[in-house]
Amino acid sequence: MSQLTKKQEQSLITRQKLVDAAFENFFDVGFENTTLEKISRDAHVSRGAAYWHFKNKHDLFRETVLSALERIKKRKQPIYEDDQQTFKEKAVQMIAIPYNDNQDYKFLQQASQTIEKNPEFEDLKAAIEATKLKLYHFFLNGIRDLQKAQSGTVNGNAAEVATLLFTYFEGMHSTLIPPEVSNCYTPEAIEKSLELIFQHL
Repeated sequence: MSQLTKKQEQSLITRQKLVDAAFENFFDVGFENTTLEKISRDAHVSRGAAYWHFKNKHDLFRETVLSALERIKKRKQPIYEDDQQTFKEKAVQMIAIPYNDNQDYKFLQQASQTIEKNPEFEDLKAAIEATKLKLYHFFLNGIRDLQKAQSGTVNGNAAEVATLLFTYFEGMHSTLIPPEVSNCYTPEAIEKSLELIFQHL
């Protein structure tokens, strides 16, 4: 692969500055209250350069959401691919991801409101749904494998347990959670909760 020229490197740096500034603006004040001009100022990039990289605010929003999804994918993928740990160990690590670094998840939760209202973001909606479906199947297949190992058969409650684990994960990055609940969103508490769940498979 040929090396990038200095001009190409600078172009990539400028683009990333815009995406980073966009993330902060969309996260802090939402899509409707964000302008490309404000993002340009925060990124210390000229307005012309911003419009050279992105056609409009919608285009930059799409790039920002896809970047967040890619970061999340990179955190999950090592757990998906790990064949050394048990499913129980992997499930604890997976559910703890938003606890350790939840800004991307909170951003996507907020961004989803904009995505659902704008038909032009159907591709983003599909990408987010695909990510969530993959997580659900990770839990479902893991539960089924556990049941087979323990009893030789798959019980009818595998889908319900997988849904419970999926909902647990989603709850880790919800907003306005009472402290009585959020105080239990720790890796130690997650491990104890999953032990209780797995005892009844």
